Amino acid sequence: MRRTTRRPDAPASISSLVRTQVGPLRRQFALVVAIVVAPVLVALVVGGTLMVVSDRSAALVAAVVAAAAAVAIVAARFVAGGILRDVQAIRDGLAAVGRGQRDVQIETSAHDELAELAAAANAMIDQLREEEARRDKSEAARRNLIAAVSHDLRTPITSLRLLAEAIGDDIVEDAATRRGYLRRMGTHI
Repeated sequence: MRRTTRRPDAPASISSLVRTQVGPLRRQFALVVAIVVAPVLVALVVGGTLMVVSDRSAALVAAVVAAAAAVAIVAARFVAGGILRDVQAIRDGLAAVGRGQRDVQIETSAHDELAELAAAANAMIDQLREEEARRDKSEAARRNLIAAVSHDLRTPITSLRLLAEAIGDDIVEDAATRRGYLRRMGTHI
């Protein structure tokens, strides 16, 4: 069962619907770059055809816009790459915790919201490790108590069993000895 942190009464936003349709973050970043670069290219083509501009000027503007688009794409990939690495580090760290590892330390490459998320996850992992250590210590104490009680009960119960068998099997014929056995049984009880 998958748990969500979105409030149940909150409607799904347009951005969350778009993100769901687009898919992974890599595609989402590519979509943002396309949304930024495409209108500029369209404006250049439309403006160049409608305006009276020499072919040489239009080619120069097209080259400048294409270079700007290339720089924008490279910059977006550079920034997105760092974000994606941090997201992957957080995901991998939490998956390791889910598999039972408790010596995980999640590290990110920047000091942003993803670093805050990693710090919160690290705090959660530390708290989980401490709680499990307390639980293990408590479980060990419980096992030791049960072993001690079991050992402490075993000796008197064995004595009671032997005395009762002696009386029941008529091994003890003397009434005084029998009363002595019964007194000892009362002491053990």
